[in-house]
Amino acid sequence: MPWFKYGDYLKHCDQPCYDEVLATGSPVAYQGIYQCSRCSGEIAMRPGQRLPEHIECNALGKVGWRLLVFADSKPKWSGTLKNPNWTDDVDT
Repeated sequence: MPWFKYGDYLKHCDQPCYDEVLATGSPVAYQGIYQCSRCSGEIAMRPGQRLPEHIECNALGKVGWRLLVFADSKPKWSGTLKNPNWTDDVDT
């Protein structure tokens, strides 16, 4: 299960793409975090990448992958408008 600190950055979405179980080797349509149906391990994928073989899980049977978190890369703020949730304090 993915972990997060700031729940305000996540949105609930009831789209069918979260219900699809994809086979190993399938190309993904959405960028985000996918979870293995056997061990619940997660991986990050970009559109067009093929879901990997999960060697340690193959002995348990067929492995499937499900989209858990969609990563929306479109800018939410533009121009001089500043994201009110962001601070200028950056740890280095």
